[in-house]
Amino acid sequence: MTLPIEELAKYQHNGSKETIDVLIDAFGPQANFVNPQYKSEPRSYPVITPPAAIGLLESILFRPEFQYQILRLHAIKPIRYQTHSRNHVKTKMSERSGPIAIEKARVVRSHTYLSDVRYAIEFDLQLRPHATDSVRKYYEMLERRLKRGQCYRQPYFGQRECRADFQPLDQAPQSEILGEFDLGMLPLAIDRIPDPGGPITWRDPATREIVRGRCQTRYFAARMVDGVVEVPHAA
Repeated sequence: MTLPIEELAKYQHNGSKETIDVLIDAFGPQANFVNPQYKSEPRSYPVITPPAAIGLLESILFRPEFQYQILRLHAIKPIRYQTHSRNHVKTKMSERSGPIAIEKARVVRSHTYLSDVRYAIEFDLQLRPHATDSVRKYYEMLERRLKRGQCYRQPYFGQRECRADFQPLDQAPQSEILGEFDLGMLPLAIDRIPDPGGPITWRDPATREIVRGRCQTRYFAARMVDGVVEVPHAA
């Protein structure tokens, strides 16, 4: 449940870190959280994944002084799938190959999306070691942006074509999904590992320096009980 501003003095303290639970409502006509196991015919995971939820939240508010910790994912609407056919090109163009004739290289593949989705995302804000301000500051910034519908870029569910709308919540609605379900392995976090020979770069949140490295995904065994997925702490 979201706490009002006057209750922020009751933050939980854990050494130099402060946390408070926040809840938002995210919804849209479709979503596609692609499962890498399905390569030729992409298929979505059955629910939003923690890394996708963090990406959605960072579209609303991002600051290098804190990070999001997903606590629970509430799937409010039933899990429904829909299939779209999309054109792909089966070869890559390079300097050696020259131009590609699209008519000859085109291949049609089916993409399986989630249809008519709504999620209540429960999370907290965790200060990073280099933060100097109280978490109150960032919570108030987030609350203002949620109430005004402000975002740095349009949030989306997995792919940019899957628009996500959002609004603040005081309490998660009752899910239409009843019972207990094994969802298999879901991504928990994407770790950035420094490596001079890595293929990607990012900016270190503490030093603001560019770091080269690689990504490594961590997974967890997800279980849904009455529409709620408990997310383990991603240290």
